[in-house]
Amino acid sequence: MSKLVYIISTGHSGSTLLDLLIGSIPGVFSTGEVRRLPWQLAHKNLAEKSVENQNICSCLNPFDQCEVWTQVVEELSAEAGFDIFAQPDRFPISMLIGHEATYKMTTKDYAYNGLYKKSLAHPNLHWLAKLIYQSQLGRIKNNWKLFDAIEKVTGKQFVVDSSKDIARFPFLHTYRPEDTYLIVNKRDSLRFANSYIKRGLSPENSLKARYGFYKTVYKIIENNPSINYMDVIYEDLCENPSLLRKKIANFLGIELPSLDYQINTRDYHLVEGNPMRYRGELNIRIDNNWKKSLSDDEFETITQLSEKYSI
Repeated sequence: MSKLVYIISTGHSGSTLLDLLIGSIPGVFSTGEVRRLPWQLAHKNLAEKSVENQNICSCLNPFDQCEVWTQVVEELSAEAGFDIFAQPDRFPISMLIGHEATYKMTTKDYAYNGLYKKSLAHPNLHWLAKLIYQSQLGRIKNNWKLFDAIEKVTGKQFVVDSSKDIARFPFLHTYRPEDTYLIVNKRDSLRFANSYIKRGLSPENSLKARYGFYKTVYKIIENNPSINYMDVIYEDLCENPSLLRKKIANFLGIELPSLDYQINTRDYHLVEGNPMRYRGELNIRIDNNWKKSLSDDEFETITQLSEKYSI
């Protein structure tokens, strides 16, 4: 049976790069943000298959021509009794989202998502979490069918999903707790805030949102002792990827034959994520552009706020 390695993080925190690094460990298959697979399949005839539009696999083939995804989808289609390539909306794997093909959340979807995360973080609301869990059981089973199909096709037992969503992991963990591993990925305050300043968000709003996000994550972990997790700092990944890779392999119980590794995105089959998934050969290095981007005032503000919103 397959085992799930789930990466949870805020946006712009390096989850795609972490996904790729973990995928370089023997016996591990990276999928990127795999919850978007039905969405990608639904668009194969609606949008141009190009890197620019991010509508193809990271191996640079359309999903219906990719050597891995064609086999995986055929395996799932045979079990489901219909062609998933032709009708991807009939095989939903996202959680608390009504429109799988468009991936647009309704007001109801947002409300249930918020309620579920709240119910997980508060022990007195576990009855509500169970009710919402039951409503998503079909989707949960579809995910595990997908992970098991990936293992069957690739021969790799561990499947990485960097979908990041807080609510998604507890659904998958509850169904097969012994087969799930959680990696909580975080980024340094200065680099994190700088990435959001570029997108027009103030340092306080970005760091406050990050604080609330991880506060919920750790509350969920605290209330569920069966969750097997480890923390990963993005800067550690960039400064010493070989060491972090070894630590993650140990966490998964995998013995590395060598500390040497290579990342060429052409050899991966990521569904969704940062556009770096199309870049080819990657050399991981620390990015210090924030030092040039941030003004002295912004630096001082972020430093003070990072103490207030410490994670």
